[in-house]
Amino acid sequence: MARVVTEMVEKCRVTAMIETDRNIRRAIAKLAVPASLEGILQACLGFTDQVVVGHLGESPLAGAGITNNVMFLATLIIGAIASSASILVAQHYGRGDRKGVVLTTGCSIIGVLVVSIPPAAVAVAFPAGILRLIGASPDVVAQGYQFFRIILLTLPIALFSGVIVGVLRSLGDSRTPMLITMAAVVSNTLLSVALVFGMGPFPTLGVEGAAIATCISQILRACLLSYFLLVRQRFVKIRLVDLWKFDWRMTRALLSLAYPMLLTDVFWGIGNFTYALLYVRLGTAAVAATQMINSTLGVVNTLPTGLAIAALILVGQAVGTRDPTIITTNSREIRKLGLYASLLLSLVFVVICLTLRIFYPNVSQETIDGATYGLLLNALFYPAMVTNLVVGSGVLRGGGDTRFTLVASLTSIYAVGLPATFVLAFVLKLGLWGVFLGKGMEEISRAVMLLARCRTSRWYRASTS
Repeated sequence: MARVVTEMVEKCRVTAMIETDRNIRRAIAKLAVPASLEGILQACLGFTDQVVVGHLGESPLAGAGITNNVMFLATLIIGAIASSASILVAQHYGRGDRKGVVLTTGCSIIGVLVVSIPPAAVAVAFPAGILRLIGASPDVVAQGYQFFRIILLTLPIALFSGVIVGVLRSLGDSRTPMLITMAAVVSNTLLSVALVFGMGPFPTLGVEGAAIATCISQILRACLLSYFLLVRQRFVKIRLVDLWKFDWRMTRALLSLAYPMLLTDVFWGIGNFTYALLYVRLGTAAVAATQMINSTLGVVNTLPTGLAIAALILVGQAVGTRDPTIITTNSREIRKLGLYASLLLSLVFVVICLTLRIFYPNVSQETIDGATYGLLLNALFYPAMVTNLVVGSGVLRGGGDTRFTLVASLTSIYAVGLPATFVLAFVLKLGLWGVFLGKGMEEISRAVMLLARCRTSRWYRASTS
C-alpha cells in the first residue's frame, strides 16, 4: 500500500513538473515572439529613412547614414537603462510590489530625459558644426544637417519609449509594444514617401521630409505607449504625475545595474571594431565576406534576442519571489530552449551557404568562398553564441548579475578572442579562417564562464527590498 501511495505521489509530482514546464514555455513564447518581431520592426524605422532618402542622391544618403550611426550610440544608452528598468520592474512584479513598479518607472523616465535632453539640444542648436566635427564633407553637411537636427530631436522621445517598452514587457505585455511599433513603421513609411516627394496635399520637403516623418512617428509611438501604460495595463495604476517621481535609492539601484551593461556594450563595440580592422588587413574580399556574414547574423539573431528578453523578464520576476526553486526552474527551461533554437538555426546557416551566389551574383568567387566558410563555422559555434545571448543578456541580467557579464565579456574578447585571432590569422598565416576561429574561441570561452556562473547561487539577488 505504501508503495502504491509513493508511486502515486511521484506520478503527481512529475505531472506537476511537466505542467510547470509547459507554462514556462508558453510564457517564454508570449514574451519572446513579439519581442523578436518588434526588434525587426524597430530596425525598419531607420531602414525606411535610408531607402527613401537614397532616392535623393549620395550626399543626402550619407547624411542619413551618419545620423543613424549617431543614433546607434544612443541605443546603447536606451538598452542599458531600459534593461535596468525591466529588471527592477520584473522583480517588483514578482513580489507584487506595486509601489516599486511606480517608483522604478518614474526614476527611469527621469533618468533617460536627463541623459538625452542636453545632447539633443546641442545637436539641434549646432547640427552643421557637429557633422563637420565628425568629418562629414561639405556636400553632406549642406544637404544633411537639417535631417540630422530633426532626427536628434527625437532622441529623448526614443529613450522615453524604450523605458515604457521595458516596463510593459516586465508586466507581461510584449504584444502591445510590438503592435505599436508596427503602427509607427507603417506611418513612418507612408509619411516619408509623401513628404519627401510631395504626394497629394503634402509639400515636397526632400530629405527634411523623411526626418519630419520619423519625428511624427516617434511621437505617435510614445503617445500610444504612454496610453497603454497609464490606462490599459491592469497590474498597477500609474498616473501621469507618477512618471515624475524621483527616489535616490531607486536611482542608485538603476545605475548599479545600468553601468555594467553600458560598459559591456561599449567594450563589445570596441572589440567588434578591432575585429573589423583585422578584416581590413586581409583584403577587400575578407571585408565583403564578413559583411555578408554579419548581415545574415543580424537576421538570424532576432529569435535568440527575443529569448534573451524573455529570460530577463521571467528570471527577474522569479527573483522577486525570492524562491530558489522557481528561479532555477525558469533559468534551466530558458537555457534549454535557447540550445534547441541554436541547433535549429545552425541549419539556417548551412541552407544560406547554398544560396549565396543567388543573392550576390556580382561578387567574386573568393568572397563567396570566404562567406561560405564563415557561415559554416558560425553554424558550428552558434550554440555558444546563443548561450551568450540568452544567459549573458537574459538570465544573469534578470538575476541582477550585470557585473559578471561585464567581466566575462572583457575576458573573452580581450584575453581570448582578439589575441587568438591575431596569432591564428597573422602569425600562423591562416588568414580569414584564423579570424573566424578566433571569434569562435571568444564565444566558447564566454559561454563556459556564463554557464559556470549559472551553476552557483551567487548570480541571482533581489535588487529590490
